Amino acid sequence: MTAEVSILLLRIGIVVLLFLFLAQALLLMRRDLKKVGARHLERGGRLRIMESGAANLSKGDSLPLLGVNSLGRNPNNTIPVVDDSVSGDHLLLSHDGGSWRVEDLGSTNGTYINGHRVEKNAVLAYGDIIQLGRTKLRLERPSLD
Repeated sequence: MTAEVSILLLRIGIVVLLFLFLAQALLLMRRDLKKVGARHLERGGRLRIMESGAANLSKGDSLPLLGVNSLGRNPNNTIPVVDDSVSGDHLLLSHDGGSWRVEDLGSTNGTYINGHRVEKNAVLAYGDIIQLGRTKLRLERPSLD
């Protein structure tokens, strides 16, 4: 075997090892992403539209929630609510690992939980009704489908 053939075989071996390394890294990342997704589902939630004053939301719709959700008329919110009685940046709905919290962002018409106005922030439980403008949303446990 000549030196040129030996170098060629060495190069091919290095490329194969590099591909094996990359494949292993991708498999590990995929496994970790599945774990994170499962944890998100376990602690997640949904918003069910109970009454809608918003042009883009219909009664009965169910919206999946992220760890932090912004709601308001501004289209850049994670959940835009096209309702002229809703402020551009109306409220934040977040999950802190143990509970859901709502924070009013200084909205003009206020945020209500079960009919009571939120002054700054409040802790939520599944089944609570959040009202912003003419839109009422119920916090629900995540569906398993």
